Amino acid sequence: MELLKDKKKLAILGGIVIMSVTAGAFSVSAGTGLKVKCAVVKKGDLSRYTELNGNIVSNTVKEYYSRVDSRIGRIYVKEGDYVKKGDLLISYDEEDLKLKTELAKTNSGSRLEGLNGKLAADRRMAGMYSEAALNLAALDDEISMYQAKIDRLDARIVEERAALADEGARLQVSLIDSASDNLSDDLEDDDILGNEAERIQKDIQYNAYEQNYNSQILSMQQLKNEYSVKLADCKQRRSEMVSQKASSYTSLMTEDDRAALELEKTSCKLSDSDIQKDLEAAADGIRADFDGIITSIDTAEDLRVQTGLKLLTLESSDDIAVKFNVNKYDIDALSEGQEATVNIRSKTYTGKVSRIDRMTGRGGSDASNVGVEVKLDEPDDDIILGLETKALISTAALSDVLTVPTDALSEEEEGTFVFILRDGKAVKMPVEIGVRNEDNVEVISGLNEGDTAVWNDTQELTDGMNIKVERE
Repeated sequence: MELLKDKKKLAILGGIVIMSVTAGAFSVSAGTGLKVKCAVVKKGDLSRYTELNGNIVSNTVKEYYSRVDSRIGRIYVKEGDYVKKGDLLISYDEEDLKLKTELAKTNSGSRLEGLNGKLAADRRMAGMYSEAALNLAALDDEISMYQAKIDRLDARIVEERAALADEGARLQVSLIDSASDNLSDDLEDDDILGNEAERIQKDIQYNAYEQNYNSQILSMQQLKNEYSVKLADCKQRRSEMVSQKASSYTSLMTEDDRAALELEKTSCKLSDSDIQKDLEAAADGIRADFDGIITSIDTAEDLRVQTGLKLLTLESSDDIAVKFNVNKYDIDALSEGQEATVNIRSKTYTGKVSRIDRMTGRGGSDASNVGVEVKLDEPDDDIILGLETKALISTAALSDVLTVPTDALSEEEEGTFVFILRDGKAVKMPVEIGVRNEDNVEVISGLNEGDTAVWNDTQELTDGMNIKVERE
């Protein structure tokens, strides 16, 4: 009995030695299990941010073009200048404007009237062509309608006449049968058969009259005649519209002809009241429509400019955004409306994601990137357009969710899991995760609040491994 006890002690001792050796291969101190870090699974808040590099742009850009043919007098701004709404930017040469104004007042409008007359005639031809085209469509519908009504009436007339003819044939047969019966029957029935034959003869006469003068057939024939008259009228009008369409089409100008006339009209605008208004407005110079920054000047003092020539570009300082080129990995986390903070020249501005392009870049280094804009809530005069800056975009903000440290996650081909502490051992638990940041991750399922997640920074854990929690 003592020998058995000694064997049990030896077996237990041997087991302890084996366990100690096994544990010693994984732990800092032999015989105590692998030392691990731990964290209690608990509910809390979880935020995630994406940092992006971009450039400051204005969402409101106005390009100013000359509305008159004149000479530039003076330019009051330089590229990069900040201007206020109403500031004078460019003025025209006063003497040149006076000359243009006098020419506009004295220039004859006859040439312009002639050109307008040609265009008016073309519009009339176009109107006649459109009228003919519309009327032809309507007339074709009417012709089809009346033809269909006539066809239906013809069918009914034929049907009614056929019915009367069938009735006449039937009466003729009855009359013949009556005559035959009169020859074979007794004399006492002669009166009766004579009366029957007389009645049939009257019916035959009435049927013959009906075949020619049936009121319903005559009424349908009259209605058919009315439809035929209307059909003929529609066909006549259609013929007229076909002629009108063909003649007006041959008189229509081509697009090139109209463009040439419009170009000639442009050369006559000095006699037009709109040109007079443009000249009057030019006398007041080019002024800023809003607060902003001059980003380009495309003219020079004493330079003669033509109508439509670009003079300068003004970009608003009140409608500012930061534009980013985002790669395919970061774009999944972004959506319009997300809040952002932007650091510009040591100042922090708030904003929101206002736009995400629905296409990638076209070639170059941005070919696979997507354009994203963050509109600033309250930009100020300290902002410099084109400056490179950083933005921190809040891509997630969760409250009261289960979280574990990101370090506790393990990922394999079959999925994601976390080891938890249970009776001094590491137990592998498959988990479904949601939002994650550098420190923590949301646990959607697989763990319960109060579980203790464990991990080792340098060595992988295995399911069922003896562990020792490292207390700090």
